[in-house]
Amino acid sequence: MAIEIKKMSDIQKDQGIKILIHGPTNSGKTYSLRTLPNHERCIVISAEGGLIAVSEHCPDMSVIEVASIDDMREAHKYLKDNPGMFDTLIMDSGTDIAERSLEEHLGKKTNDGNKAHGMQAYGNTQEEMIKMMKSFRDLTNKNVLIICQQEKMIVEDYGMFYGPSMPGKKLANKLPYLFDLVGCMRMKTDEKGEIIRKIQFHAEETYICKDRTGKLNQFEEIDWSIIFNKIKGN
Repeated sequence: MAIEIKKMSDIQKDQGIKILIHGPTNSGKTYSLRTLPNHERCIVISAEGGLIAVSEHCPDMSVIEVASIDDMREAHKYLKDNPGMFDTLIMDSGTDIAERSLEEHLGKKTNDGNKAHGMQAYGNTQEEMIKMMKSFRDLTNKNVLIICQQEKMIVEDYGMFYGPSMPGKKLANKLPYLFDLVGCMRMKTDEKGEIIRKIQFHAEETYICKDRTGKLNQFEEIDWSIIFNKIKGN
């Protein structure tokens, strides 16, 4: 292998911004896509079929609808083979895709002709999803935004937290480690009784989130254009 020396700033530019977000129903996860920059350069991999909330706000966004893990592999190959077509990739949702993976593994037969054991199916799903998430995360020159549903989870040695919903505790615990940025969609009611929605990036209380860039506030307004610019230092 020929050695190539790069500047740290160039590596970050090649990698793009990689974010995992999770939140409860109606917290604005999918609706937040309207705030992404350059809609015509964005593509959504949709396993949820719930894009009606943003369709009128994002008519120029491209969509790949997936119904199986094979569909996900084809989508990844297409994006890898056409690196210059899009700047931002959105996966909506990682939770649904992981559940499809589990369904497929539970439906497979073992070598002796019996249905796959539940524990084996969960293990295979974890291995498959970690590999898949890494492959999409590592697409060069692309911002990658993975949307997940939210659930209570037990983190070993730490206790109960709200984090990304995934089939199987091990997968749910491992997923946040794959990303430098993990955001949690938060909803609070103000003194006037109005619902305030923000994205939390610094961990507190019982919510899994993090910001390894050190450039974001604990709570950010739900505007991905502003968040991307802050991370890039613009």
